[in-house]
Amino acid sequence: MMYLTQKNHIRCDKKIYKILRILTRLSKNLYNFTLYTVRQYYLNNGKYLPYEEAYHLVKHNEDYKLLPSQVAQQTMKVADRNMRSFFHVLNERKKGNYNALYPCRNTYQKIVTLFASSRKICSR
Repeated sequence: MMYLTQKNHIRCDKKIYKILRILTRLSKNLYNFTLYTVRQYYLNNGKYLPYEEAYHLVKHNEDYKLLPSQVAQQTMKVADRNMRSFFHVLNERKKGNYNALYPCRNTYQKIVTLFASSRKICSR
């Protein structure tokens, strides 16, 4: 059986819960900003932006500054790992070596379409 999401129940008081909600929101925002930065770099330059270079562009983001340093860096590394995986699969599909079925095929096709014809999608 495949789990698409994981839900964790944490028992804590309201003060700790509020802090955790803030930290998770900041982490989510940083992850999305990192993905956006890498995607925009790819669309503008046609090359992948590695973590080492993306770090210098993202470190001035407010979410990065508000998170603890190790948490912010690990969040960026997760985004980098996911994008590397995406580009690897994309390259394999272009070569014709990867024809696996995807559980979320529509979502995958939207992402591929976004990278392939970015100008058309961005202008809509």
